[in-house]
Amino acid sequence: MTDDQNHLKDTKNLPVLHKWFASLQGRMLFVLLGLTIGYGVGLWTIRNWQSQQVDTALRKEVIQKQEFFDKLLELRGRQLYSYAYDYTFWDEMVHFVEEPDSTWGAENLVESMSTYDARAVWVYDPDFRLVYHVCEQPESLLCDLPVLREAYRPLFAKSPLAHFFAYSPVGLLEIRGATIHPTNDNERRTPARGYFFAMSPWDEAFLDELGQLANGQVSVQPCDRPPVEEGGEYDRKGHVSWRRALHGWDKRPVAVLEVETISAEVQQQLRVANLVSVLSALLTMALLGFTAYIMARWIVLPLRRITGSLNSEEIGPIRKLLSQHTELGHIARLIEQFFQQKSELVQEIEDRRRAEREKEKLESQLRRVQRLETIGTLAGGVAHDFNNLLTPILGFSDLALRQLELNHPVCANIEEVIKAAHRAKDLVRQILIFSREAEPEHCSTQLHLVFKEALKLIRASLPATIEIRENLDGHCGTVSCDPSQMHQVLMNLCTNAFDAMRESGGVLEVSLDSLEVDHTLSCLHVNLNEGHYARLSVSDTGCGMDRTTMERIFEPFFSTKKVGEGTGLGLSVVHGIVRAHGGGITVYSEPGIGTTFRIYLPMQPQGGEEIALRNQPIMTGSERVLFVDDEHAIVNMGKMMLERLGYHVTATTSSEEAFWLFHSAPDSFDLLITDQTMPYMTGDRLAKEALNIRPDLPIVLITGFSERVTELNYRALGIREFAMKPLLMRDLAEAVRRALEPQSAPQN
Repeated sequence: MTDDQNHLKDTKNLPVLHKWFASLQGRMLFVLLGLTIGYGVGLWTIRNWQSQQVDTALRKEVIQKQEFFDKLLELRGRQLYSYAYDYTFWDEMVHFVEEPDSTWGAENLVESMSTYDARAVWVYDPDFRLVYHVCEQPESLLCDLPVLREAYRPLFAKSPLAHFFAYSPVGLLEIRGATIHPTNDNERRTPARGYFFAMSPWDEAFLDELGQLANGQVSVQPCDRPPVEEGGEYDRKGHVSWRRALHGWDKRPVAVLEVETISAEVQQQLRVANLVSVLSALLTMALLGFTAYIMARWIVLPLRRITGSLNSEEIGPIRKLLSQHTELGHIARLIEQFFQQKSELVQEIEDRRRAEREKEKLESQLRRVQRLETIGTLAGGVAHDFNNLLTPILGFSDLALRQLELNHPVCANIEEVIKAAHRAKDLVRQILIFSREAEPEHCSTQLHLVFKEALKLIRASLPATIEIRENLDGHCGTVSCDPSQMHQVLMNLCTNAFDAMRESGGVLEVSLDSLEVDHTLSCLHVNLNEGHYARLSVSDTGCGMDRTTMERIFEPFFSTKKVGEGTGLGLSVVHGIVRAHGGGITVYSEPGIGTTFRIYLPMQPQGGEEIALRNQPIMTGSERVLFVDDEHAIVNMGKMMLERLGYHVTATTSSEEAFWLFHSAPDSFDLLITDQTMPYMTGDRLAKEALNIRPDLPIVLITGFSERVTELNYRALGIREFAMKPLLMRDLAEAVRRALEPQSAPQN
C-alpha cells in the first residue's frame, strides 16, 4: 500500500467535522463563510434601507416641486387670462371694434396692461383685420400677431378662448386670446364681433423670477423635434429636474420648459450614506487583511514550498507537506510520483514528437505528389488542345510555303509563322517536361522562352518591394539543354536573390545575351572552352557576401539561413546542372552592394537547316489512305497534304464513320491514319477493331498528347508509326512511307 493510500485511510477514520476542518478547503470555508455572511447581510440591509429612504425622498421632492411650480405658472398666467376674458364681453369693446378710437384704446386698454402684466394687445375685426394694437416692444418687431395668418380662425374653432406660445424676434411669448361679444352675452353664444389678444413675454427677468421662487434654475429651449418627453427626474446627488412642453397655436410643442433644483434633505441623506460607505470600506479592508493573513498561513507558504520543489526538481522543500492530510499534502505526494515518472514521460513525448514529424513529412510528400499529378493532368489537356490548334497553323503554312517560289516576298513572312509555331510546339513540350509528363531530355531550346515563363512565376511570388528588370535577347540562338532544368536554374538563383533582399527590398535584374569566348576569357575560366555561348546574368542589390562565404556557396548543404529555412542544396544543384550541360558559372559579390551570377551555356551552331530541308525532295506515293480526325481544320489540312504527295485520300471527322467505311471495304485502303483523342471511339480502339478485320493493315497514329498511347508502347498495339502534332508535310510524308515500308522503320 502506498503512502498516499495510507493517508487517505487515516483521513477516513477521523470524525466528520474534524475531517472537514482538516482539509484546506474546509478551513477557508469556515472562516470566510461566517465573515462573508455577516458582512454581506449587514451591508445589504444598510444599503437597501438607505436606498429606499433616498428614493422615497426624491420621488416626494419631485412631486412637491412640480406641484409648486405648476401653481406658480397658474398664478402667473391667470392675470393674462383675466385680462383677455374680462375685456371681451363688453358693449364698449364691440363699439370700439366697429369704430376704432385711439383715445378710448389708450384710456381703457393701455392703462390696464400693467395691471394684468401684459406687454402687447391686438384687436381684430370679425374678418381678422387689425383694428388696434399697442406694444411696449419696438413697433417694427411686433406690429402683428406673431403667428401665421391662416392660424387665426382655427384658434377659435372649438373654444372662444385661446392660449398658446409663440417665438418672435423678441423671444418666447405667452399669448391669451378671446372672441369679443356684447355685455349681455357672457356665455359667448352669439357670433364673434371681433378678436382680442394679450401678450406677456417670457424673458430672462421672468425666468429668473421663476427660478428664485422654485429655488432652482429655469430655462426655456426651442423644440425642434416633437414630441417632447415630459416628466420629472432625479439622481443620487440630490438633483431634481422636470420638463414641460409649451404648445403653439397648432397644439405642437414650440418650446421646452426645464427646471432644475437641488433637494437639501436628499443631500443630507446622501452625506449619511457616504459616511456609511466609508465605514463599510474600512470594515472590508480589515476583513481582507485578516483573510490575507489566513491565506498566507495556510496557502501561500505551502505553495511556495511546492513551487521551490518544482523549480529545483527536488523533493526536499515539500517533505514536511507529505504528512499533511490537506489538499496541498495530496499535491505534494502527486509531485513526488511525478518526479519518479518524469524520465518515462519525457521519453514518451519525444517519441510522439518524432512520430508527428515523420507524419508531417509523409503528408507533405503526399501533397507534393498530388500537386504534380494535378499539374500533369492539366498540362496534358493543355498540350492536346494547343497542339490541335498548332497543327492547322503549321500545316497550312507549310502548304502555302511550298506553293510559292523560293524567292517570293511572302515566303519570309510564312517562314516566320512556321518558326513561331515551332517555338509554341517547344513551349508545350517544356510544359510537359516541367509537369513530369515527359522524361527530361536535351533538345534544341530557345532559352529566352523558358526564362520568360519562369519570370512570370517569380513575379507572382515576390513582394512589391522588389523590382524585376528583364532584358532577354530573343535572337541569341538555341542551346541543347533540358528546358525544365534551365527553368530550375533561374528559379533557384532568383530565390537566393529574394532572400538577400527580403528585409530592405531592391532590384532583381535578369538578362540573357550571346558571347564569344576567346582564348583570353577561356584561360580565366577553367570550365569554358573557346566558342559561342549564351550568357544568363542574375544580379540583385541585396546584402552581398564576403569572400569566405563565396568560397563555399556551391558546397552541398552549406547555407547561411537559419535552421529550417533552407536545405543548402539550391546553388549546388545549379552548379551541377550547368556542369552537366558543358557550361560554366561565375559569381561576383560585395557586402552591402549585391551579388551577380553569370551562367555560360554552349550554343548550337546556326545554319540554314530549315531552308536545306525545304530544298530536299519529299517522299511521295500513290496508295489509298483513310484519314480520320475530329477537327475539321486538321482533316482538311491532312487531305490536302496527302493529295499533294500523290495519295488517294478518304477523310472523315467521325471515328465511327471511318470504322464503317473500313468495315464495308477492308481492301479498299492501304493505310489508316487516325487521331488518338476522339469522341465515341479513340484512335487505339479504332486501330484494334481495324486490325481484327485486317491484321496486316499499316496504321499511323497521331496525337497532340496522350497518356494511354506513347512512343514507348504504340508498337505493342499493332500500330506501325506514331507522330506528335503539329506535323509538317515532310514529317507526315516520312511517317507514311515508314508505315507502308516496314523495312525502313527504325528497330526498337
